[in-house]
Amino acid sequence: MITVKGRSLEWRPGLTVETLLKETGYYFPNMQVVVDKKIIKQQNWGSFIVPDGARIDIFHIIYGG
Repeated sequence: MITVKGRSLEWRPGLTVETLLKETGYYFPNMQVVVDKKIIKQQNWGSFIVPDGARIDIFHIIYGG
């Protein structure tokens, strides 16, 4: 089991950040993904395996001025 933005989801072996984002519908042009308090760079989303029991936070980055 993993927690994504406070919501419990089923975990499975080999689950990557990229797959998780696609399956949950989280996609915005500027996002930051944090897994167990560690920032995962966007270029690593396809290779970073989400561990069982992980807490994932997704932040939408908004620019303005």
